[in-house]
Amino acid sequence: MTNPFEALGVDPLATIAQITERVRELSEDADEPRKKELRALWEALTLHPRSRIAAAITTFVPETPAPEAFPPPATRLPAEAEPSPSLLDALPLAGVVPALSSAAVRPLPSSTVPILEDPLVQEHNR
Repeated sequence: MTNPFEALGVDPLATIAQITERVRELSEDADEPRKKELRALWEALTLHPRSRIAAAITTFVPETPAPEAFPPPATRLPAEAEPSPSLLDALPLAGVVPALSSAAVRPLPSSTVPILEDPLVQEHNR
């Protein structure tokens, strides 16, 4: 069965008065079978709070694609096969590690220049 809110074109947060008004509008030009259907939708939304909440919740749930629409899982390499070497594998890391040690990092200057005394700011203000 379709969602009553979607079938009536009503906001799921609509009040009972708004739902009743919408059903009344749709019933004016409807034939007898359609009026019966509209009455059933109205009853589902106004007389049964549990079904109204369930319909409101399912209105906000996005549709998921069919299972066959998902791509197939990626194939895995056999356990004994090793991945091919990359460019990073060829880099010599012996000289890089000492350069990253704390002794090789220069300390920050202990004194900072006030912003107004900065030569670039002074040049800009001239």
